Amino acid sequence: MNRIFTSLAILAMASVLSCDRHNSTITSPLPSLGVLVPLAPGNTWVLADTLWDPSGAIISAKIDTNAVLRDTMIAGETRYVLREPHVEYIATNRTDGYWHGRGPVLELLYKFPANIGDSAQSAEYYYMTTRVASTDSTVLTPSGSYRCYVYRTAGSLAGYRYVWNQYIAPNHGFIGSDSYRSYSDTTMLHLTTTTRLLAYQLH
Repeated sequence: MNRIFTSLAILAMASVLSCDRHNSTITSPLPSLGVLVPLAPGNTWVLADTLWDPSGAIISAKIDTNAVLRDTMIAGETRYVLREPHVEYIATNRTDGYWHGRGPVLELLYKFPANIGDSAQSAEYYYMTTRVASTDSTVLTPSGSYRCYVYRTAGSLAGYRYVWNQYIAPNHGFIGSDSYRSYSDTTMLHLTTTTRLLAYQLH
């Protein structure tokens, strides 16, 4: 168990340090057409999740799996049931991006195609706004290097600031994320969680 924990920690640290670094072995070129998150029953993404304390020390590391469980027809539209993990969501790709929700009413979560600065506002998380921070950032993961859209969700609640960078490669889906928050000092953000793709299977 200690060996697995150490390996995950090393992979997480390497991924954080290499984020946005250009790499000569790009495994996923940005397509001119396609979907942001490929949705088909059986698609899975295995992710390494690491939790950090304010000093930069690792608190815990684990492996989670996101999966498309099945498709369903709602209001004449094909939608998909996802597990991410322990919670089920409904999602679909539309012409303006990736829509997501916990019931029949979906919200635009990630605009695609998109330009830097494009934004979406969640009704559920009203205090957070998601903006496109980059349309071509290289993210290194244990499963390879990916050219990603970076969706940055930021906001404040109860005097604390929160920032969540989500890395998504068109036609590949979820590549990773980094979360930050402030503590007693509201001016400085601390890394709290990192997620990186270990493996995936698409149908």
